Amino acid sequence: MMFKRRLMLLSLITGLVLLVAGTTVYAHGEEETHDSLGYKVETCSVLSSEKEDCYTGLCDENTDDNVCVEDILGAAVTVSGSGLAIEVLNDLDLLSNSDFSVSSDTNSFARYIGAYAYNGIEGDGTLREVFLECKTDFHYGCYYGFFDAAMTGRRLTALETALTICNSSSGESSEEMCYHVMGHMFMKSNGHDLNEALPVCNSLPDADFQPDCWDGIFMEAVNKIAAGGTVEGWSNKEPLSPCTEVDDQYQEACYSNQGEYLRENFESSGNLSLVANMCNSAPEEYIETCRQAVMGTSGSHDPSSSGDADGKMKIIDSSGQPGNDSEPEGQMEKSDDPQGQGEEEETEEKSWFRKLIDAIFFFI
Repeated sequence: MMFKRRLMLLSLITGLVLLVAGTTVYAHGEEETHDSLGYKVETCSVLSSEKEDCYTGLCDENTDDNVCVEDILGAAVTVSGSGLAIEVLNDLDLLSNSDFSVSSDTNSFARYIGAYAYNGIEGDGTLREVFLECKTDFHYGCYYGFFDAAMTGRRLTALETALTICNSSSGESSEEMCYHVMGHMFMKSNGHDLNEALPVCNSLPDADFQPDCWDGIFMEAVNKIAAGGTVEGWSNKEPLSPCTEVDDQYQEACYSNQGEYLRENFESSGNLSLVANMCNSAPEEYIETCRQAVMGTSGSHDPSSSGDADGKMKIIDSSGQPGNDSEPEGQMEKSDDPQGQGEEEETEEKSWFRKLIDAIFFFI
């Protein structure tokens, strides 16, 4: 029995060596071999122990830390997309005795991932798919890096950039989710000014996507406030503001996110029911929407908010840690996983490499 198991193990290892020994050309035009940086990064990412030593061993001692981190993240995008790169950035952010100094600048690195992913695209047919491979970690940094690279590189307005990305594909990726994320982008690119961002959503030629966009705007504002920032229109003196002030068409999106604002700013006793009662001053049709958002049992109408098909949400990004931003943000942020899947479990299919690694360790 032991002999058979060793034979099977040997076969698996041989297959692994044959697979990675070949040369593959990726979107960036780089040739990656079995000993390439991309291969090593992916190896580090699947380790359960000695991960820190693995990552720190990737950098030459004479290489600037920031340059090395960018090389690592770029290699991760090349071999497996921005999802792996964000996972690796989370790893680097959590290293306790690392030579890397990423904790103070994780948002910039997340933006680098997005820009790198955009620059690696050949043709426009996959823009939306690649854009939605980003994750919400580090205050949507990957999305914003991708968005900004597209806007700058093509010399487009924010609206033109959104249309170019979200209308680029007939694949299975969600247009609704794309325009929801664009609401975040419009709010960020307009300095978190509600009055400047909302009209951009209203300029979308397909009115069906405007509510998704509005929802992203209000969620972005609440995220920024929850992270320690300020946004004009939100005030503890008027707990339901700005929902009480905005036009009727925006109120559903506003109250869907206002509950989280109330919970973050008024929960001190741990009694969420008391906080939820603050929603009773809302228009009757939005009281329950607001209350459910306070209780965390529902949220925005975003069809792919992390959770079940009803769009239930949870708080904090997929790293389980507060993100960092160049702005005074970094405490907590709602997660609306663009893959439409929960963040407590790994829902993306493992790569062939990870499957083989798992199998090898099983037989060992």
